[in-house]
Amino acid sequence: MTFECPLCFRSYSLRKTLAFHLHNKHPQQAEAILRQTDTHANSVDSPFHALIAEWRRLPNWHPQRQSGLQVLQHLLNARITLTPPLRTDIHDSFSLGPTLVHIYEDLRVGSDIGIISTSSGTVAPHLSQGHFHASLHAVETRDLMGMNPNQLCAVNMVLPSPNGLEACSPRHAPWRKEHGSPTQDQPEGSFAYCPKGHITDLHQDSIFEGRFVTVLFGRKLFLTWPTSSHNLQTYAEIHGHFSGFALPSLLPRLHGLQATLHTHGSVGYMPPGTIHAVLNLDSAATFAYDVIHEHMLPDIMRVSAWERRVAQELIRSGDHTDTVSSIQREHKAGMRLWKAFALASDKIEILTAVRDLLLLLRPSF
Repeated sequence: MTFECPLCFRSYSLRKTLAFHLHNKHPQQAEAILRQTDTHANSVDSPFHALIAEWRRLPNWHPQRQSGLQVLQHLLNARITLTPPLRTDIHDSFSLGPTLVHIYEDLRVGSDIGIISTSSGTVAPHLSQGHFHASLHAVETRDLMGMNPNQLCAVNMVLPSPNGLEACSPRHAPWRKEHGSPTQDQPEGSFAYCPKGHITDLHQDSIFEGRFVTVLFGRKLFLTWPTSSHNLQTYAEIHGHFSGFALPSLLPRLHGLQATLHTHGSVGYMPPGTIHAVLNLDSAATFAYDVIHEHMLPDIMRVSAWERRVAQELIRSGDHTDTVSSIQREHKAGMRLWKAFALASDKIEILTAVRDLLLLLRPSF
């Protein structure tokens, strides 16, 4: 058993050695940390011990090493358990299971659009496909020491090619229809590629659609929270206001966390507007596509009304991050999506619910 300081992540083989360190280096927090250590922080059954040990192997200069350790230590201390994925068979998502050959085919032809800086967590126009290839090569060869930390990056959008992922034929398995269906017969989603150590910060995907995510290779730790009133109010503090990593600071304040460790072929589902973050434990690739279902409408109305209030507040405060325009675009797209869904339905309750949603989404900001 080891005892770890949650503030500087040093490990000690004896509790009294940890106590000596805390009283010398962190006297104000020492007693609280030692009480926490006595109760549950070092439960030998927790899978987060191994994940912390893995993450600690990242070089000290890695821009997300400290944030990742802080997040994983919180999950250990909070006694979070892992929720299993919905499915673990890659053929549940593709007629032909993607191989590394398919994936690297698309890496060669992929677009430079959507290069995400690991250090900032935001789109980085100065980084290219070449920087991404260098990032993947560095983590695969464990030669991160030769990598410029400001050039580590991930790709959140790659176009599938005929000889690559397009040849694998994404499929919407029958069991998924209880969650929703894509707007086309065959799902047309997006592929993302991230190197080991990359953290995708707290964010929401579309608030008008649910999302299925399949991991093609590697391991990814998904952290998800429901769109409760408390969580939306907390998330509003960074929605359009924050530049930098918000996950470590908001993690203790959000309620209802589910942590899921995804591996090759595993599938997860997120309802519309789910607040989530992702830690890449390996270099990993995912395929995601959106679905809609009539049962989503009440939550969509509630979350879209919340986001309109956020937009109005941003307008009053100056909207320095230009978030309002992106909210407007998403709401207009949501109106078109659900209007088409209602017109294709003959259920009066769906027509009524969509009419109410369209009235709610009328331009007012």
